[in-house]
Amino acid sequence: MRKLSVTILAIMTIIVHSSAQSKKTWNETQLKNSVSAYTAFIKQYPAGKYTELAMKRIDSLDWINAETFNNTEAYNEYLAKHETGKYSAWVKHRIDSLEWDIATSENTILS
Repeated sequence: MRKLSVTILAIMTIIVHSSAQSKKTWNETQLKNSVSAYTAFIKQYPAGKYTELAMKRIDSLDWINAETFNNTEAYNEYLAKHETGKYSAWVKHRIDSLEWDIATSENTILS
């Protein structure tokens, strides 16, 4: 019985330490606020408490990058990474709009 109690205590200590380390790493990752930092966090904690939030942050940062360039190449790159991402519907609309603008400016609209 004593061995079982010691084993349970050891496991609980490891879990608490791991959780504290995950939180510390998450805080450091947020300070960096980059796709590479969030990607590294996900690799280190693939099933962690903050993994889903890290994926959402990557989606948002990739969206900001696409918006900064505001061209079909950047938007297609976003869609390649986030086909069903938070901004995917808007990105598809922006691509259509940009392609329409190009067609009208070049007078290449097909009837």
